Amino acid sequence: MRAFFMSLARSFFLAFLLASIADQALAAASGEAAGWVGVQGGISVPNYESTTSRTMMGITGGAKIGTELGVGAYYLTSSKDESVAGVTTPFGYDLYGVMGGYFFEGEAKGVHLGVMLGMSKVTSKINTNSVSTSPMHWGLVAGYDHMLGDYFSLGGSLNYISIANSTASTTSGTWQQNSFSTLNFLGSAKFWF
Repeated sequence: MRAFFMSLARSFFLAFLLASIADQALAAASGEAAGWVGVQGGISVPNYESTTSRTMMGITGGAKIGTELGVGAYYLTSSKDESVAGVTTPFGYDLYGVMGGYFFEGEAKGVHLGVMLGMSKVTSKINTNSVSTSPMHWGLVAGYDHMLGDYFSLGGSLNYISIANSTASTTSGTWQQNSFSTLNFLGSAKFWF
């Protein structure tokens, strides 16, 4: 199943690159910037057992296809030491994947809604053993980009991401990482080209 999703992600990325090249030609003809690269940062609230809110940072890039559809890629990371019954344990997750979305025009220009799909790396420590798993994740995103000039925007997004369960082998047995979700409140700064 993982091989299927990795193949799907590679195909989507190739389609993204080809669409970006074609879209840049169309955008250059219309005079509107359609591709972006940017940074994101804010608060992530996981609902995993005994975890608390934490900071999240990341990068994003993508391109609009035409005026209203867009595709992109992202990497988000969050890590924090959590205290469970007086014992401090590190818990973190890295999320990387592809996204597709609808970019509103007219009165709601700057608003976008989309979906996210990708791989995760969830890390923790059991006794003295560091463990990590690589489950799939999916998510929904809603955001707004306020253009400051022709090539720079400040904005924010709210996204919900569901991370699947998975297992990892350790020297003391098997660690079961239960599925969990995160609600992320992120600010963004993007350069448009």
